[in-house]
Amino acid sequence: MLNIPSLLCLAFLGFALFKPTKWLLIAAFALPAFGSLAILPPALTGGISLLVGAAAFMFLLAKVMMTPGGFSGVVRNAMTLKYMGLLTLFTIVAVIGAFTLPKIFIGDVYVIPLRPSGRFLIAEPLQPTSGNLTQSAYLVISFLTAAVFAHLTKTKDFARDFSWAIIAGGAVTAATGLMDLVTSMVGMGDMLDIFRNASYAFMTEGEISGVRRVVGLMPEASAFGTVAVTNFALLLFGRNLFSQEMRNKVVMPLALLCGALAGLSTSSTAYVALMVVVAVYFWTNFRRLNIGTTEEKRQALGEFTALAGFALLGLILILSFEETRNTLFSLVDTMILKKTQSASFTERSSWNEWAMNAFYGTYGMGVGVGGVRTSDFFINILASTGVIGAFFFGCFLIKIVFAKTRMADPQLLELIRTSKLTLIPILVMQLLVGTIPDYGVVTGALFGVIIGAAYAVKRKPAPQPASPPASPTRVRRSPKTEPIPKA
Repeated sequence: MLNIPSLLCLAFLGFALFKPTKWLLIAAFALPAFGSLAILPPALTGGISLLVGAAAFMFLLAKVMMTPGGFSGVVRNAMTLKYMGLLTLFTIVAVIGAFTLPKIFIGDVYVIPLRPSGRFLIAEPLQPTSGNLTQSAYLVISFLTAAVFAHLTKTKDFARDFSWAIIAGGAVTAATGLMDLVTSMVGMGDMLDIFRNASYAFMTEGEISGVRRVVGLMPEASAFGTVAVTNFALLLFGRNLFSQEMRNKVVMPLALLCGALAGLSTSSTAYVALMVVVAVYFWTNFRRLNIGTTEEKRQALGEFTALAGFALLGLILILSFEETRNTLFSLVDTMILKKTQSASFTERSSWNEWAMNAFYGTYGMGVGVGGVRTSDFFINILASTGVIGAFFFGCFLIKIVFAKTRMADPQLLELIRTSKLTLIPILVMQLLVGTIPDYGVVTGALFGVIIGAAYAVKRKPAPQPASPPASPTRVRRSPKTEPIPKA
């Protein structure tokens, strides 16, 4: 039976399907914060949890396909090598391999499966599983998202709609994090259980060094940390899509709130990604101080001064109290300095070793999408899709890195810049905790934005109707009459 939040999300998506595309675009970036909420009860979908975030992207795909020129535009993006062709080839190789490789190498190699047959994650003989189907479906959805966004980026007002979408994503992520934080502080955390109907193992009550981990509405703290960092990066790197007033009053405060909540998740992956975001931010601002325009230099200097002041004030407050000072030192020691000595680090490292052994055992062909668990997204790509799949995906990433627009359009330039810089922390997080070969719908959307903006062409103005020729008839005027002005 559907619960109330699922019904509300389904009703909103159905309503937005018949509204302008921006409504579903906003929903696609806002609803992933509900990472424990399935749009349909898992009992109706064979135990598969179709989350509301993924459902929003699927509704967006359907909406674009129904619009005039949408289907042909998406197909053209997918089938053209200079657009999404390399990602298309990767997806084809991955899906074919998911249904053939486990049968070819059944029992020949051992892997750490996505869904263990027992209570513990131990190496088991390779065999076809339901994960081959579900992971292939997720991968196809992510690919279609990339193709659809490549089409949307070329449409009118996309930059404006995209900016509102990332505002909505940051606002909902921050709201869910604060809800979890406040309800747990007053002992009413069970109120949020209505948002958790997915068939996942929930870890919502964890603590590290006496600090309660902020989970939001995700299954676990590390999942919330990655979502919060992603929205932090989108808002921070996409701040120039907004006016200065909007940037100062809404975008930057919301970005800092998402960053702070990511820190409160006490996820080591989120901490590393936060450091990457800050490093990239200072690197880009330093370049603007050196080679930017006068306005860009002024803006960069102002941001440097404001953020440095906030950082210094926060550090003084933390170090001023013994309790907060000891908590900070304990967190750094546990989550960063001693992370490599933890049992979880050892276990995750063993996943990668088994995956690479399986890759060599299949002569570089791979074990199929959904056939192996890793803690490194790129190792999973290699172990799942083999040399051929990894080659196509690697070539596509290189294409993304060097993609740039041929037009001097400031909006397209900002879209490419925002998407590229945001992909850096996302790929770093997938490098650290990527258990499956699916890069995800948000990453797929950023892929599509970069390709769409890079190959956008200047729109031709609509043809105007020709003016009727002037009448050759001469107008007789009286000498006393004022001359009639010509049209």
